[in-house]
Amino acid sequence: MSPETSAKVELIRSMIAEKGLEGIVVNEQVNLAWLTGGRFFVNSASTTGVGSIWIGLERTELIVNNIEGERLWQEEGAGDVCDAFQTYPWYEEEQRNRLIKERINGLTVSTDQSWSEEFLALRLNLTLREQQRYRELGRSAGEAVESAAREFVPGESEYQVAARLARAAMERGMEPIVCLVGGDERTKLRRHPLPTTHKIDKYALLVLSGRRWGLVASVSRAVYFGRIPAELTLKQQAVNQVDAAYLAASRPGATLGEVFRAGQEAYARLGYKGEWQYHHQGGLAGYQTREVKATAQTGRILAVGQALAWNPTLQGTKAEDTVLVGENGLEVLTATGLFPTEKIDISGQSFYRPLILER
Repeated sequence: MSPETSAKVELIRSMIAEKGLEGIVVNEQVNLAWLTGGRFFVNSASTTGVGSIWIGLERTELIVNNIEGERLWQEEGAGDVCDAFQTYPWYEEEQRNRLIKERINGLTVSTDQSWSEEFLALRLNLTLREQQRYRELGRSAGEAVESAAREFVPGESEYQVAARLARAAMERGMEPIVCLVGGDERTKLRRHPLPTTHKIDKYALLVLSGRRWGLVASVSRAVYFGRIPAELTLKQQAVNQVDAAYLAASRPGATLGEVFRAGQEAYARLGYKGEWQYHHQGGLAGYQTREVKATAQTGRILAVGQALAWNPTLQGTKAEDTVLVGENGLEVLTATGLFPTEKIDISGQSFYRPLILER
């Protein structure tokens, strides 16, 4: 068992001991990904894992059907977490229940579904190894969306551009769990522009959430063919100002609610009061696109080693990168240095926010 995995198992054991339990069955895909770094799914949209991990005070075991057992053990990190694994025929689900009952016989146990808030707290505080993996993932996600933005041509449909984006992500070892493309007027109509057959003429917004090792990095970029209209440029600059306000307020010790209110104030100051109501503004990231979506009332306190992805929008424009909260400020994980940016100075800090790529 690696030191990182051992530490995570011990965190869970400490948690269950504090709650007077003698073991826990981990079923949720997001928690299994945090624990193993692996893919406990076949359908990437599933929330429940294709296997379960039993964690007792002294022993851990994988319980899984005969289809997935060897894959999870050899390829998806289960072999590093578990002392052994038990399989059952895929067509005898009742045998799974019997295996779990054998493990918990006479013990006081629970499941991770019953302790979702506690597992969320464990996932949010990233280890140094997780932070390094996040840096690699973030760079790959930024490269994927920017390469797609540079390569497609006018006349392609949103579906075709989304296919380029998905391919760029997969080629870099990511699952594109969010892959949005909006063209022209659709960017004004849809804050979440799932791709359609609309053929892009002048303008497109590309959005990617890429997943690797269970971690998710989110990033948005826009491109315009020809000279960018002044109105569109001003909107992008305004949304970048809001984004910078969120970033500047994202300090260790601040609550998500306090950061959210800084963004609200920026919207109002720029003449877009209430615009935040038309799209969620982002929040804490990690093993989901957003582990916690912020509102003005969210009391969760930010800490060093947590990830954030703010995503303010103004009709037709958006700003979004994934960042890591550090001792000395924020680290933008999805920046590549290859896309046009503007420097924004705010509250004694400087942020480089992406502009629209003119082609």
